[in-house]
Amino acid sequence: MTQIKHTQLEDFFKSFPNKNFPQLYFVWGEKYLTDKKADFIVSKLISKEETELSYTLLSGEDLTIGDIIEEISTFSVFMNKKVVFVKDISLSKEEFKRLSDFINSGIPENNFLIITLLKIDKRSSFFKTAKENGLAVDCTIPMGLSKRDIGEQTQFLRSITKQILQKHQKEIEEKAFINLIDLTGFDPDTFQDNLEKLVSFIGKQKRITVQAVTELVKRTKIDPIFDFTNAFSDKNIKKTLSLLSSLLNSNFHVLQILKALTNHVRKIFAAKCFIENFDVKNQKIWIRGQDFNQFNNIVVPEIKRADVALVKELESWEESSSDFFLASKSKSTYPEYQIFKKSDNFSITELENILIDLGELDNKFKSSSQDPQILIKDFLFRTCN
Repeated sequence: MTQIKHTQLEDFFKSFPNKNFPQLYFVWGEKYLTDKKADFIVSKLISKEETELSYTLLSGEDLTIGDIIEEISTFSVFMNKKVVFVKDISLSKEEFKRLSDFINSGIPENNFLIITLLKIDKRSSFFKTAKENGLAVDCTIPMGLSKRDIGEQTQFLRSITKQILQKHQKEIEEKAFINLIDLTGFDPDTFQDNLEKLVSFIGKQKRITVQAVTELVKRTKIDPIFDFTNAFSDKNIKKTLSLLSSLLNSNFHVLQILKALTNHVRKIFAAKCFIENFDVKNQKIWIRGQDFNQFNNIVVPEIKRADVALVKELESWEESSSDFFLASKSKSTYPEYQIFKKSDNFSITELENILIDLGELDNKFKSSSQDPQILIKDFLFRTCN
C-alpha cells in the first residue's frame, strides 16, 4: 500500500473519512516511537470499550509464527472486529517468509494485524510484503553524531518535552532542557521518566530550572544499579531483565546485584510499614499520587519524628542498624519520595515474601551448584509478573 514517516501517521488516518482502514500495519525503528505509534493505531481501529473483547497483545521470546498466524486467523466471538498487536517480534528468516506467505494469502476480513520491530532489512521479502499489503511506518531516528543527526534527536526529545509539560501546565528553561539531554543522552524512555520526575519534584512551581535538573537527575551510565532496582520496583520485567544483562556484561557480580536489590526492597518495605501503620488523626498521611511538595509538608515531619522515637527504642535493644530508618542523611528528601511512590506497587505481604525469597537466593548463591544467573532471572520473572 504505502510507506510513511511516523510524523505522517495522523494525517494518514484522516485520509480515510469512511474509516475503511488497512488491515496490516508494520512499524519499525526507535522503541519509544514504535510503542506510541502502535498504541495510536490501535486507538484508531477500535474504541476503548471494544479493547477488552477485540484486542490481543502478543510478545515475548517464546512467541512463534504459529502463535501469530493462529491468533490473527481466528475471529472475535463477541465483536465484529479483532486487532492483534505483535510487539517487538524476533523471528527467523524462515518464519518471516511464512508470515509473508500468510499475509499475501489475505488477512481474514475485519481482522487487523499490527507488527513492531526495532530493525528491518528493507531488502527483505517481508518488508516488501508489508509495504505492498498494508502501511509501513518508519519510526527511525538517526543515531549518528553529525550536526544534522543530533539536531533531529534534539527535536524529537523536544516534542516529548512539549507533550509532557503541556499536560502538567509546566515550562522548562532552555538551559535546563539542554542539561537534561546531556545527563540522559538520547534515550527517550529515560528522558521521559526523568522529565516526569522533575514535574513531581518542582511541585506547584511552574518552571523546571537548571538547578532542579542538577539536583535531581543522575547520569544513567554511572549508576546502572539504580536503574535496575527502579525497573524492578516498577515491575517492568522487560527493562529489569535488559538491565540485569547489562550489569552482568559489565562484570557486576550476582551477589553485588542481590545486595543492591535487597537494600532497595528493605527501604520500600520500611516505607510500606510506615504508611500502613502510621496516621494522624485517623487519616493516612500518604496518599497515592501525592506530589513532592505535599510529601515534604505532610509526610517528612512525621518520618523524622518516627525516626527520633526509633532511636530511643533501638537504644533499649542495644541495636543500631540503619536499615530501620526512613529518613536519609542527604539534604534532599526526593529519594524518600520515590521510595514511597514505589511502595504503591506492592502489598505488605508481597514485600515480606520478596525479602524471604531474596534471603533464600543469597543462601543458594553461596551454597548451591545451580547457575546464579538462572536463579535470579527466575526470581525476577516470578516477582515482576
